[in-house]
Amino acid sequence: MRFRLWASVVIFLGSYLPLSLILLVQDYKPGSFDKAICFGFLVGSASCKLPFMNAGISVPIFMVCLICAVTTLFILTVTKTKREAKLLNVKYIPSELMSYTLPYVVSFIGVGFSEQSKFLGILIFLGWMFWITHKSGQIVLNPLLVVFGWKLYEVTVIAKSDAVEEVRWALSRSDLAANDAVKFAEMQDVLIIREWNSTIK
Repeated sequence: MRFRLWASVVIFLGSYLPLSLILLVQDYKPGSFDKAICFGFLVGSASCKLPFMNAGISVPIFMVCLICAVTTLFILTVTKTKREAKLLNVKYIPSELMSYTLPYVVSFIGVGFSEQSKFLGILIFLGWMFWITHKSGQIVLNPLLVVFGWKLYEVTVIAKSDAVEEVRWALSRSDLAANDAVKFAEMQDVLIIREWNSTIK
């Protein structure tokens, strides 16, 4: 299972929203809270600056991760599940959290935007992790989706429209079980399942 490159990038960057927030907070300039809030930076005012030491890096990175996270969750939420199918077998796939945990640990041992060599190193590390998860098709095994209730399953499904039995990966916010009748949508190689009726056989 592999997403297109642009979709993988959006999902991956969104999954690191908490890390971008941690780095943003660590970039905060001490003593800035005693000044009045100023939004003049939006129109290029030289007398108005954001209260961060490296605002040109920390704020854009946070905003990009925020936009990607919101986009990912929005698409999953609004996707309409219209096709009907029956689940023959269901296997829950736990999220792989270790590779996502390491950058958080690194962020607490002195990596910040001010230390360019260390920051470049963590960017290379994240880029390598992205390429591995994208190529292996495990981009959806990330903590962001877990926090918002999405679970990943490997399902054997038979669609009502074509009666063909397939083994697929599926995302659902609810527990799935064998013999459930479900409604689903297809997002690239992943099934999105939000509605089902386990009494239908």
